Formats: sequence, C-alpha cells, structure tokens
Amino acid sequence: MMRLGNLLQKKVNTKSLIFYVAFSLVSVLTMAERSALIEVPHFLGIMVTGLVMLLFIVKIIIDGRNWKELFVAVIFAITFVLLEIFGAPSFMLTSCFAFLAMRGVDIRTVVKIDVLVKSVFLASHALIFAVDYVTGLEFAQEFVASSAKGTTMSLYFRNPNTTGLIGTWLALDLLYLKNNKKIKDYIFPTLVALSTFVVTTSRASFLIYVIYLGLQLIKSPRKLTILQKIIYPLFFFASLWMVLFISVGSPMYDTLNHLTSGRIGFSLLAFDLVGFNILPSASNSLLLEQYILDVFYVRCMVDYG
Repeated sequence: MMRLGNLLQKKVNTKSLIFYVAFSLVSVLTMAERSALIEVPHFLGIMVTGLVMLLFIVKIIIDGRNWKELFVAVIFAITFVLLEIFGAPSFMLTSCFAFLAMRGVDIRTVVKIDVLVKSVFLASHALIFAVDYVTGLEFAQEFVASSAKGTTMSLYFRNPNTTGLIGTWLALDLLYLKNNKKIKDYIFPTLVALSTFVVTTSRASFLIYVIYLGLQLIKSPRKLTILQKIIYPLFFFASLWMVLFISVGSPMYDTLNHLTSGRIGFSLLAFDLVGFNILPSASNSLLLEQYILDVFYVRCMVDYG
C-alpha cells in the first residue's frame, strides 16, 4: 500500500498538473487559431489566454521560491508585460510565464502533451481535407495551390508553411521521446516529416528536420554546446548583413530570393519600410501584415524588437 501511495504521489503532482493543464489549453488554442476549420471567437481566445496566465502565475507562487527568485520572476514578468503593451505578440508573454512556471515539471510529459495535440489536429484535418478533396468539394480547392515548387496543400490549415511546421515539430517531438536512439527509431518520425514535405513542399520546415538529423551525428555534448552558442549570433549577423547590404535586383538577391521562395524580397521590403526597432511596435505590426516574414531575426528587427 505504501509503495502504491508513493507511486500515485509521484505520478499525480498538483504543481505539475497545473502546468500541464495550462500548457494543454495554450497548445489547443494555438492549433485552433492556425486551423481554417475552426473560428475562435476573440473573447474566447482572451478568456483562455487569461486562464492560462492565471494558472502559470499560481504555479510560480506555489513553487516555494525564495524572495530573490520571486524578485527576478517579477522583473521578467513586468518586462514582458511592457513589451506586449508596446505591441509584442501575446505568445511572447505566455512563453515568458510558461518558462518561469516550468520548475519541477517533467519535460517528457510536456512533449507528450504536445505530440497528442499536434497529432489530433494534423490527423483530423488531413482526413477531413482528403475526404473533401476526393469528393470534389470546392472549399477544399481553396487550400491547394501551384507554384514553382509544385502543388502545395495546406490540409485545412492557414497555409502550407504552418502545416509543414506542425508535421516537422511532431516528428522532432517523437524523436525527443526516444532515448538511446537506434536506426529504427528514426523511421516513423522521418516518414511524418517527409510526408508533410511532399504534401506541403515547405522546404524550410523539412530543412529543420534534416539539420536535426545531422546534429545527431555529433555525439560530444561540449561540441553541441559550442555550436549552439555560435550558430544563433551567426544567423543574426547574417540576417542583419542581408537587409543592410543585399540590393534588390542584384545577382545575389535573385539567387537567394528564388531559393527562399521570395522570403529575401519580403525581408528587404519590410526592413526598408520600418527599419531596425529596439522595442516592438503595434503600428509596425499593422504595416507589416501583408509581408511574409519567415526569417525570425528579420521579424525581430522590424516587428518584435
């Protein structure tokens, strides 16, 4: 009986459960907002986000932090609240509170929740789209497009890149849950990522997966740490160099813009429109609504701050 009690106590942790509920809610809301089949009322989105924030705050308070840790948490929270007031997207504030509330949480359980939510949404949307497409429903044709890359299908998500990211992150989640990976452990996740790429032709998402597979060949934790510390600043300065020194119409611009499906062009236009920003700006976000800014560091420069 004592063993059973200890096992239940280990499995059912109230503090962690609060985090899991909040994470589940924000995951479902995020996926619903990216779905073309679900229209999330604005007030409902605000209510769910408010509840998620409340749960994260409760988790932070009951974690038993000392005054120094609470002070640091409050400083972080105030900073991100101010950033949202300036115009930063709400996911940044939610992510901040999730990070602060993550103490003592089993990351594998969080990843399993993410796998469940993504799997349900991706499978259900793919099935509904397939039935509608085969039966010739006109609505389904709106989510099929042709480009230089070929035919793309978004499977009833907002766009093919969204679908590509969902499939890719699902594959990465599945691999994360595998310890001491063997060749057979890569088969199903790779099929998920490859199938998503074939349907969406989202090259950036598939490239992320290929890079991840390449990183698996590096067995030294020290080398991975050094690589991680180098690669992010490198990407930032490469993005900054791109918007400052690449000229529209130059041979380099034409080559890179073609390879990135127009992302370079949108990045340069957006940077020319609003310039470099230290803080987020709601007015800039409105100006940039028509720009496809998939380059993260460029979006930070011109939008997030």
